[in-house]
Amino acid sequence: MPDYNPVDIEAQSSLKRDGDARTAAAKEQADSDFLQLMSCDWGRRIVWSLLEYGGAFRLSFDTAPLVMAFNEGRKNEAFRVLECAHRLCPDLYMTMTQENKRGS
Repeated sequence: MPDYNPVDIEAQSSLKRDGDARTAAAKEQADSDFLQLMSCDWGRRIVWSLLEYGGAFRLSFDTAPLVMAFNEGRKNEAFRVLECAHRLCPDLYMTMTQENKRGS
């Protein structure tokens, strides 16, 4: 491991650029994986089940505060999945909702 020099601004900038590039590559890979998942019917069923289980379509209220906090945390993850669907493939999101409307 190279020695860290806190006054070497050029080295710090290089490390930051490398970290930013790795972060961008990881985000791009995650987006590509999500699109792949949504592109097939079994993947859309998985995403729909995550949204339902996470409570994206229901209230998280409970008279017990800790249960409600847990429900809100679960819902937050469901909303993260929903945001990905709306951002990356809104047409496939609509397909998924229609598939689940027919399946009801």
